[in-house]
Amino acid sequence: MITNLSTVDDPIRTRSDILPGDPRNGAWSLQRLFEDMAPTPEAAPDMVEAILSDFDAPQVINTFTVAPRPGMRAEVLAHWPRTPDGKLDLGNAPLHLQAIVNRFDLRNLANGDGGEGRFVFAFYRTDGSPFQATLILEYKLPATTEDDVLGWAKSFHALGSLPFGESYNAACKRSPIGLRGAAHVPAVPTAARSIRCAPTRSTSATTASGSCASSTCRRPRASSSDCRST
Repeated sequence: MITNLSTVDDPIRTRSDILPGDPRNGAWSLQRLFEDMAPTPEAAPDMVEAILSDFDAPQVINTFTVAPRPGMRAEVLAHWPRTPDGKLDLGNAPLHLQAIVNRFDLRNLANGDGGEGRFVFAFYRTDGSPFQATLILEYKLPATTEDDVLGWAKSFHALGSLPFGESYNAACKRSPIGLRGAAHVPAVPTAARSIRCAPTRSTSATTASGSCASSTCRRPRASSSDCRST
């Protein structure tokens, strides 16, 4: 897991309005990730709103029915800035990147995947305080052999030998972190993305709550000495 601020708060890769034309620009931003995932970039705002609107109705998860979570609309969507055409402004999303995670333990070579790489975002209120909620983008890592899996693992592990900063973040391009937009494997079905915004018990009926309440999923985060890739 990588939570170092120089990575998850990278001033270029986590923003979509800093260096237009630079391939690093917004590479790990929620806007770019959803624009790459949607059928077209223009469809991304509607895609995000449709996903979060699912909280308005009961959801069946692992055979259990989860009650509606009105807080997602009242506390998140109602305050999300919108563009002049009324769509969600993904460039000003109330979410911040918290962690980049490898899950090689989920590999299933029979299905052609070597596990997952994940981007973990946390929801924030307009006053800057965090909700106990995360949105996780999960990317399948294509693999058909153990050597393929080992290649993914080595590329991630190699980051641990680098100092945090621009050189570290640039090297992420050659690891599972570079998977944004399926950069390693364009148009390959096993690079299909999935999204998790799993609700958990909330202390308030009007609070949008989710899957992570740990200190590493909100600001301030752990110190750099605790946040090497593992």
